Amino acid sequence: MEIEHSTPPTPSDGAHKKRRRTEAQLARKRQADRINHKAKREQQKRQMESLETQVTNLQQAVQSLTDQVRVLNERLRDQSRYFACFDLAETPSPVPAAGTSTASIAPPRPLPNAHDMLLLPADKLPMLVHAPALGEPDNSVPVDCRCGVDHRSYYECLEYSTFSILLRAHQGLNKSISNSTRLPRTPSLVHVFRPTSTDNPVIQILGLVFSQVRPANVRTLFACYVVMYRFLRWRLCPDEETQRDVPTWLYPTDIQKTVPHPVCIDFLPWPGLRDRLIHKAQQIQDPRHSVIMYMRSIHFQWPGDQEFIYTNDNGELMPTQAFEKGLYDYENWQVSREWAAMFPKLKKYVNIGDDENILA
Repeated sequence: MEIEHSTPPTPSDGAHKKRRRTEAQLARKRQADRINHKAKREQQKRQMESLETQVTNLQQAVQSLTDQVRVLNERLRDQSRYFACFDLAETPSPVPAAGTSTASIAPPRPLPNAHDMLLLPADKLPMLVHAPALGEPDNSVPVDCRCGVDHRSYYECLEYSTFSILLRAHQGLNKSISNSTRLPRTPSLVHVFRPTSTDNPVIQILGLVFSQVRPANVRTLFACYVVMYRFLRWRLCPDEETQRDVPTWLYPTDIQKTVPHPVCIDFLPWPGLRDRLIHKAQQIQDPRHSVIMYMRSIHFQWPGDQEFIYTNDNGELMPTQAFEKGLYDYENWQVSREWAAMFPKLKKYVNIGDDENILA
């Protein structure tokens, strides 16, 4: 018996025919393919560039964090060296005035260590440097406040803090003279507003003083800050290197070297005035001669249209070279005509400026 095999139906002849595009259709398809491929390549290129940018940003962030950790570690290592030289950790207790209860004057607190300062956020840093209200100075620091303002702390008094740090530094010069040279030549000008952001004791002292006693304008503020900083840096470590950074007209005169006097007089730019105030001791007792009065009267002459600060590669606010050079020009340091009218017998020792420029 034969089995018949059925054969599938054969497709019509038209089903086997491929779609044929005209030349115009083929041209349009090729153009569309080119556009799609180009768009896809551009999209892939943008994605790759975005990934490369993200990787670069991450690498920079890691490098920045690494640099910060390195700097913090260096500051932690240097902390003990700084304060071993300046001996500020041991603060003397104030001596109460006659008839004053000892319980009413709290002993000064020691300055914070670098570890505490570095771990706290910036807005909490000023809370670290607290001390009692200013009372009678300690027997080992026999000074009178000449600031002309009320203080919450011994360290806010220019006279007390300067005398104290100089005394302790010079007591330890023989054993730690090399450590004090670690102070930078020029500090960032931001520190004048945030002195507790560094463990540099000179910056801390000047910053606390300038927080309550400000010159008439910002150019004079920065000029006084840099010159006073370099002067204290030299006094803390008196060697040839630090001396070269101090204007020659700020060098102590023979009278300053031989006659005891308030330390704040040493910061005045005019040698003749310093000698006159020291030689005529009764003038020092005039309450008008105060730190705040001189700060408000001093003017550093600088063109208003000329740059005087810039931001360096480390993000620090620094004086320009021209401004720094101008700091050493004696004629740039002036006092107001109002001061000259108050002290007519002293005006021959100073440079008199224009009061309109002082407030500019």
